[in-house]
Amino acid sequence: MKYDVFISYRRSDGKDYARQVQLKLENYGYSVFLDVEELKDGVFDKRIIDAIRDSKVFIALLTPQYLCRASDPNDWVRKEIECAVDNDVHIVPVNIDRLWVDFPEDCPSNVRKHLGQHQYSEIFTGSQFTTTMNDLNEHRLRPYIKLGDIVQPTVGAILRVRTDMDCRVAKYGEDVGLMLAGKFGKLRLKKGKHLLDFISTECPDDHYEVMYTVEDIDFDDFMEVKLRPLRDARMKALAEAEKVRKEEEARKAEEARLAEQKRIEEEARKEMERLAELQRKEEEARLAEQKRIEDEVRKAEELAREERKLIEAQKRKEEEARLAEQRRLAEARKKEEARKAEELREAEEQRLITMVAEGKGRDGIYKVGDYYNVDGKEGVVFDIWDNGRHGKIVSVDEVVLKWCLYEKFTKNDVVVAYSKNNGKINTDKVMARVDKEMYSAFTWCRSKGMDWYIPAIEELKVLLLNDSVHDKVNYTLHN
Repeated sequence: MKYDVFISYRRSDGKDYARQVQLKLENYGYSVFLDVEELKDGVFDKRIIDAIRDSKVFIALLTPQYLCRASDPNDWVRKEIECAVDNDVHIVPVNIDRLWVDFPEDCPSNVRKHLGQHQYSEIFTGSQFTTTMNDLNEHRLRPYIKLGDIVQPTVGAILRVRTDMDCRVAKYGEDVGLMLAGKFGKLRLKKGKHLLDFISTECPDDHYEVMYTVEDIDFDDFMEVKLRPLRDARMKALAEAEKVRKEEEARKAEEARLAEQKRIEEEARKEMERLAELQRKEEEARLAEQKRIEDEVRKAEELAREERKLIEAQKRKEEEARLAEQRRLAEARKKEEARKAEELREAEEQRLITMVAEGKGRDGIYKVGDYYNVDGKEGVVFDIWDNGRHGKIVSVDEVVLKWCLYEKFTKNDVVVAYSKNNGKINTDKVMARVDKEMYSAFTWCRSKGMDWYIPAIEELKVLLLNDSVHDKVNYTLHN
């Protein structure tokens, strides 16, 4: 069977997108092949091969996982692309919602070449779906797929039709052709009555139905079908209905808001009255209790006044003795605290001297120019971050070696160590080469340990072009 379009997709994340695109293309009048069976990985049957060969356009839906297994020669997505290339089927890569960013690192070069040489189209789902699909149809499909002038049957009277919108033509509910906007389409009809329906490909709700009578098979007539006014009227009616719906919703919301506001105000008023009454009763009870307490206090004061006079003299004596003892204890405590603080200061001073001598920093905090010697890593700090808790050191070892032992590079010798800010990434990439032994400076550096690397240009600028850093590092190295 011949197809206009073959849709290639990755089931893991492209199945729903593929189905949307299929339905829209079929609505345009194209015959579309979409494999919906759950084939196992590696199975690539004759049915798919024939469908690709018999299609005019091969659409590749570029989702994030579309090429995730393309490095496998048996991957069915890769085989579909290769089959389309081998059979000279026009390829249209489509980026869905701009989810696809770039080829995976392990993507084979032939797949990169055959997909990368084509201009990508973009389709956005949601409110922009129809607009972007119309653009895809107009610019990427119509130049390769000829639509319109589909004539059924091949004999009979001729009815020439011109429409202002793309539309399907149905006779008694069965599609018989596709008419393109602004172009003359042609239908052949037998003698008799024919119920024709011109249905917009943009929205089936916009259609023009007419009972057309053919008097003679030699009959030749013209009909102009205007669907755009129907679409405009439908859109206007929808807009007016939406406006009425929103106004009704707003009115009901406002009524509900006012009713709720009134209820809240009534409840607030009742609550205020209840609280006022409660406050009045509480105030009366408080005043009565206050009077009772005042009477009792007055009597108690009269009874206790004489007793206080007797004990005040005793309290004064006891307070004087207590204050004297307190002063003595405070003086002794100050002397003891001063002695302990002095001991702690001397111990901390000695600990810092020892740690600096051993290259351990001050509580794990370093500054530029500090000597570092921990776990066999020895050097001078030239760059710090995280308030001195992390940084970089330059080795105290010195050696003169060539960057590479090759006398010259050929055009095929590509060294991927091009980072200007991260020398470790550059060193790792050089050391991953099969000819790494030819890069003597790198191999010597890495022999010191996995954390050592040749610095990148920006890191060298910190060490060599910053006078403050340069002077502090040199001072420590010379001493």
